[in-house]
Amino acid sequence: MEHDSDTNSAGAGGAQIEQHSAESATVDHSGRTLGSYQLVRLIAEGGMGVVYEAVQLNLARRVAVKILSEELAMRPEFVQRFQREAKAAAALNHPNMVQVHDFCQTDGFCFLAMEYVEGQNLSDYVEEQGKLGIHESLDLIEQAALALKAASEKAIIHRDIKPSNLMLTHEGRVKVSDLGLAKILTETSDLTLTGVAMGSPYFIAPEQASDAADVDHRVDIYSLGLTLLYLLTGKRPFEGNTPFSIVLAQATKPLPSGAELGTALPTGLEVLVQKMAAKNPDDRYPDYDQLLTDLRRVKAGHAPVPEPAASRRNFSSARVYVPPQCLLPLPQPASCCTWFERAPRPSSAPKLLVKPLPPVHRSCRKPWAVS
Repeated sequence: MEHDSDTNSAGAGGAQIEQHSAESATVDHSGRTLGSYQLVRLIAEGGMGVVYEAVQLNLARRVAVKILSEELAMRPEFVQRFQREAKAAAALNHPNMVQVHDFCQTDGFCFLAMEYVEGQNLSDYVEEQGKLGIHESLDLIEQAALALKAASEKAIIHRDIKPSNLMLTHEGRVKVSDLGLAKILTETSDLTLTGVAMGSPYFIAPEQASDAADVDHRVDIYSLGLTLLYLLTGKRPFEGNTPFSIVLAQATKPLPSGAELGTALPTGLEVLVQKMAAKNPDDRYPDYDQLLTDLRRVKAGHAPVPEPAASRRNFSSARVYVPPQCLLPLPQPASCCTWFERAPRPSSAPKLLVKPLPPVHRSCRKPWAVS
C-alpha cells in the first residue's frame, strides 16, 4: 500500500502537518495559555507551524490551535497568508469543511483556532484499511465535492486537495481541511510565494504546477479525481524520484486506468475519473453540479450523462499533426472504418493545418493526432 506521505494530518482541525515525534526540535508549549486558549498537547507540525489540541476557556470548547512558526511570523507576507487562510475558511460554513473559529495575535504568537476533528485523514485510512470499495469511495468523494462546491460559490478554491487533507470522522463524515493554499478569486492581489510548494506533486493539476496563481476551481476537480483513483486502487497514479519528476509525469503521461494500477473498474467509473482528471481543464467537469450528477449516477450503477454532440470536438476543422511518413494518398476506407486514431505529437514536430481528413481504415492504424 502506498501512503500519501508528503503530509499527514492528525485528528485536528486541518493543518498541513506531519505527525509530531520525540526527535523533533520544536519547543512544546503544552500547558501554556494564549489569550482564551489553553494548549493541552502538541499534535503535529509542518512547514508553516505546529498544531495543538487546546481548550477555549471562555466556552469550555475543545479546539485545535494552529500556530505560525516563529520564523515565519517575522515575515509579513506569511502573516498575511496566514490571515488569508483564516479569512477563506471563516467564510465557509459547511458540514463537510473544517470550521475556523478565531484568528489571534498575542504574546508574540500568531494562530488560528479551529474545529477539532476526531478521526483520521483518508491517506491514513487507506493505509490502514487497504483500497476501498466503489460505493464507499464515491460517497467520500461526494462529500468532499459538496464542500468544494460551497467554497467555489464564494469564489474560493482550495489548491491542495489530497487524501491527507480530507479528514474522516468516526461517524463517517468527510471534512475538507487546510485552506492554507486557498486563493480567493475576488481579491486583486495574489500571495503565491516563491519557494512555497503550492500543492502536493502527487495530486497537483498540470496547469497549477506551471502557474499556481492563474488557476480556477477545476484544479480542485482534477486533484479530487486523482484522490478518487487513490481510494479505489490504494496507489498514487503518478510516481517519481523527485517532486519535479512527479509533476512532469502529471503533465506528460496519460492517467493510468484502474486496471493498470491493479484494480479493474467499471466503465462508467473509469469515464468519471478520466473526465475529472483530464489534462486539459476544458475537458474536465466545468462545475460541481455536473460532477455531482455524474458521481451520483455512477454510484447508482448508471453511466455518466453523455456529452451533447455540440460539445464534442469538430475534427473537420481541427489543427492536426500529420507525421511525415503519413503524407501519402490514403486509400478509400472500408465500411468498418472509424475516425483517425489519436497519438501524441512529438514536442519537436511542427503543427500543420491540413484539410479535413477522411476516416482511416481500422487495420491501417495511421497515428493521426489532434493537437
